Amino acid sequence: MNTSTSIIFGGSGFIGSHLSQIIDNHLIYDIAENPSHDVRKQINIEVYPEALEDIKVIYNLAAIHKTPGHKSYEYFETNILGAENVCNFAREHDIKTIIFT
Repeated sequence: MNTSTSIIFGGSGFIGSHLSQIIDNHLIYDIAENPSHDVRKQINIEVYPEALEDIKVIYNLAAIHKTPGHKSYEYFETNILGAENVCNFAREHDIKTIIFT
């Protein structure tokens, strides 16, 4: 099994798609790839437990912005609650490094 060393939340966006090309051993967690990969909800990644033990870095790129325009609550749900869910996931799995943009 090829274990991962990082997770890219929002990995299908502009930055995430480029990042995934230059780092090895990563999981992409993105609603565009899989509707159940929604950072606005509690994060539950279904991989082998030992794969989660190998994760050392989280890249949090999951966000919405003004273009093309969203309702006000959508910014809060994705950008604030989503970041909280990512941080909670990191705490639960003892992942010490989060790179956020």
